[in-house]
Amino acid sequence: MHEDDGIRRRLRVNFVGTKRGKYDAFITENHLEAHIRYIGYVRHQTGLRYLAESAASFLCQIPVYESATTKLFGKLFEYVYMRKPILALTLPRLTREILSRSRLGTTVDPNDHVGIKKVIYELYGRWSERRPGPAVDEAYIGTFDRVRRAKVLAGLFDRLVEVRA
Repeated sequence: MHEDDGIRRRLRVNFVGTKRGKYDAFITENHLEAHIRYIGYVRHQTGLRYLAESAASFLCQIPVYESATTKLFGKLFEYVYMRKPILALTLPRLTREILSRSRLGTTVDPNDHVGIKKVIYELYGRWSERRPGPAVDEAYIGTFDRVRRAKVLAGLFDRLVEVRA
């Protein structure tokens, strides 16, 4: 994939809530200092404002290989709620299913640098040409609504109480 000076000039990445240091060597080696900003930890409302003002969201779920469980971060559901394109670096599992079914994002293996670059170019192309993404599946996204989830949980508790009574 060829380098595009346009994307390099216009790309801005805000790492909100992330500590400095982990990616500094990579950023320096690739001359990305002018394009990446560390915001640090902020109040939840401020973090949501950054999400709302972004063109796309980036989610990095480092897989735990020795665990047979699936862990979903609450941040994933906040990103889905914003209905903006999402690039998720994670192994294919439930996150991929959620992003695929909602039509909001793409998952890429964290070690697939070519794949990551390809998705960034696709997102940039769509943004710069003002092309809309695929229509999101509102019905599917609605299944993650907190009020709806609370009603389902309350129904389960009601059934458990009835069984015990």
